[in-house]
Amino acid sequence: MISGLSEGHDRNDFNWHRIADLQKLTLCHSALRTINRDPLHQGKVRLKSIKEGAVAGKVALITGITGQDGSYLAELLLDKGYEVHGIVRRASTINTSRIDHLYEDPHTGKAKLRLHYGDLGDANSLRKILTETRPSEIYNLAAQSHVRVSFDMPLETADVGGMGTLRLLEAVREYQETSGEEVRVYQASSSEMYGKVHETPQREETPFHPRSPYGVAKVFSYWAIVNYRESYGLHASNGILFNHESPRRGETFV
Repeated sequence: MISGLSEGHDRNDFNWHRIADLQKLTLCHSALRTINRDPLHQGKVRLKSIKEGAVAGKVALITGITGQDGSYLAELLLDKGYEVHGIVRRASTINTSRIDHLYEDPHTGKAKLRLHYGDLGDANSLRKILTETRPSEIYNLAAQSHVRVSFDMPLETADVGGMGTLRLLEAVREYQETSGEEVRVYQASSSEMYGKVHETPQREETPFHPRSPYGVAKVFSYWAIVNYRESYGLHASNGILFNHESPRRGETFV
């Protein structure tokens, strides 16, 4: 379920059908290739070749690309002819199985996907990646998303899921001011923001009442998106996601 449409933007502004398509893609890819590579080198040179029939000028940057939603979204956008870039933490390079089948050696000139070392906890890395990739769209899917674990790691959960979004928004604001190029930002919000629900089913107008550090971080991010849209005119949108499953769902959620 997608909700949380941003005020002041038509539903078609952000091509919401792409997000709806993402939730429909639940078939697992077989025979994934295990490929040895260093994502650091992939980010040094801007993508040279784009799939024939590409969407001209469309460049997407995905945080959380190694996760369930990030990998499906990367597939979807690549199929539509996008130039796709993903941010990976160094600790995530051992867990790239969900996107291994999308990878091609960037030195062949046929690469469709590039990965960049970065972290939502590192504002400088975000600024650097924005300058290198020049995205037209950003999908912020990265988070410590396990509700139970968020009680064990409240500070880390809040830093990535809350402050990380703020760092990204600030990097986008600065990039737009210096480059003059518009960047559209999609923030993956969560039904955990409702927490102790005030009504069933929930609506976009249902009050938030989070009951976990994860939910609190997502509420912070939600309002950060609204604030930057209203204060700086950023084309920033929230999508409130409820639980959705696929063969790529992490085992810890089973």
